[in-house]
Parts: sequence; C-alpha cells; structure tokens
Amino acid sequence: MNSGEFTVDAKQVIAMFNEFNSKLKKKTFSTALRKAATILRKQTVANLRQVVKRTRGRNRWNGKTLESGIRIKIAKSGQAAKVHLMGDFRLKFFEMGTAQRQVTSIKGKKLKKARNTGRIQGKYYFKSAKQQTESKVFDSIEQHLIDTIKKINNKYKGKQ
Repeated sequence: MNSGEFTVDAKQVIAMFNEFNSKLKKKTFSTALRKAATILRKQTVANLRQVVKRTRGRNRWNGKTLESGIRIKIAKSGQAAKVHLMGDFRLKFFEMGTAQRQVTSIKGKKLKKARNTGRIQGKYYFKSAKQQTESKVFDSIEQHLIDTIKKINNKYKGKQ
C-alpha cells in the first residue's frame, strides 16, 4: 500500500464517534466546519488581493488590515459556520459598490454646486469565491470529520 493511499471503514469511524460525549461531538463538528470554512476564507482573500491594492496595509484608526475583516464564525451549537465580510465595513463597498456620491459642504461651508466625489464599482470578489469553492468546501467536510474523529479518538482513548 502506498503512503498516499488509505482506506476508511465508515462503521469504525461511526463507532468511534458514538463513543464520544456531547462535548467531544460538538468539538468534532466545529473543528471540521472551521477547516472547511477556511477554504472559502482563503479564496476570498485571494480574490480580494486581485481587486484591491494594499490589502495587508494597516488602516490609521484601528490598525487592522482589510484581509483581517474577512472572518469565520462557528455557531455555539457546532452545527453551522459562517464566513462574512463585516469585520471591516470597507469590504462591503468593494464587494457591492456604491452609488454616485457628492459633497455639498466643505468644513461646514455650503457649496453653491454639489461636487461629485465618484463611485466604487462592485467587484463581487466574495460572491465569486463562494462559486469557486462551493463544491470543494462541501466535499472536504466529510473528510475533515473523519480526520477529526480519528484525531480526537487517539487523544482521548484512555481518558474516557
């Protein structure tokens, strides 16, 4: 048998999983979901880098990068994972775009005529990342579950 090949007996894995208490079952699901959600996060960051310059530069008011605004959240129940952009509000503007914007006053002084300040075209980097990785994420969840169950079983074998 090559080192790259392996076989998994589903009955053994299910038996191992059924031996876990509720805390370990929750940990198993949340670990597998986090690993699967990380695939989408990495693709989103890669797409953002193609669209926006200086995604790793720190902003001046909170010292965070644009990339750090793409976050993963696992539900407390361990049954759902969410990847979202709202860790940094600026990411929403690059994803969805903005309408034409105008300035009507400068330093409290009213302008006679509104001045156009432009608009941002929506780049839809998150939407395309979801489409690119959707099948990969769902396929990887099963494999991550199996790996996590084996890892936890080996760690807690003698403790239960």
